[in-house]
Amino acid sequence: MLKDSIVVLCLFLLSAGVSATRDPATGHSLGKKPSEKFIATASPTVASGIQASECSHNTRMSNQKFAWFKIDPSKVNQNGSTYGTCYATTKVPASNQLETNSGFNSFFWQKSGGQSGPGTGPIRDPNNGKAGYEDNTGKFHLGKPTSNGGGSKANNENATVNRTGSGGNPASNGRSRTGTSANEKPGSRGSTTSNTDTSTNTGAKQNQKPTGGNKA
Repeated sequence: MLKDSIVVLCLFLLSAGVSATRDPATGHSLGKKPSEKFIATASPTVASGIQASECSHNTRMSNQKFAWFKIDPSKVNQNGSTYGTCYATTKVPASNQLETNSGFNSFFWQKSGGQSGPGTGPIRDPNNGKAGYEDNTGKFHLGKPTSNGGGSKANNENATVNRTGSGGNPASNGRSRTGTSANEKPGSRGSTTSNTDTSTNTGAKQNQKPTGGNKA
């Protein structure tokens, strides 16, 4: 079922551009989401249908400082990964702008907040759950990254990715992503949309409006 969904979404996203740079979060707050007031001013780049590990290990905008991840309850622990929607922004919420909600996770960059570390496991192949990482072109590799990811942050907005979907066929004309996080808290993969960046991952929807979600 998951494979069929990924293939269909990959076909839908064939002409979409994607950008992402390997840059693991420096902090995390699991079970937290920003307030609706903060969300209204965040102007996030949205990536749907991706792993939580993709949200926490790859930035999708230049100077990204914060991202929150909305868990898809129907796609929890699939081949070791949980899928959902990632909202990335250059703004950072104050501590009093974070709310407890088990359906979300929050990630921070540039040591702007949270507990130390990305807070998730590695990105994983969606077909078999094997651990790996995505480089600065968005290409998925098995194993551990070298030099903390391979690429400069300056490439963030221009990085293109060829993602392979479930069947192993190229997922998009620019980006081949195969990734799924294992043992992550929440995770997912998909496409990215924003005012400044366009991003597609396997199994993503575009032009999403930021949403706070229902409180747990």
